[in-house]
Amino acid sequence: MKRKSVRLASSLLASAIILSGCGGAISKAPVVVTPDLHSYSQDFQMKLHAEFESDVRAPCARDIIIEPCSAWKRANMDHGDMRAQVRAIEGN
Repeated sequence: MKRKSVRLASSLLASAIILSGCGGAISKAPVVVTPDLHSYSQDFQMKLHAEFESDVRAPCARDIIIEPCSAWKRANMDHGDMRAQVRAIEGN
């Protein structure tokens, strides 16, 4: 009889310990840190677009350079993708 009560007490203690870890937890939304996005004037954007379009080379791949290709175009496209992702996260 004593053995059953020891097992029961041990089971109850183990259950209490396990459940106590969940009881105090407070669910919070994750914190997402995004970089500040700079604003560019319309004139700057037009000049940038003109320079981008004047380079007739295709963007380079990220992992291998096969000439002729434009590393600048690849970096610019990736930067644009990052800006779009930040805006999506911020809900803009």
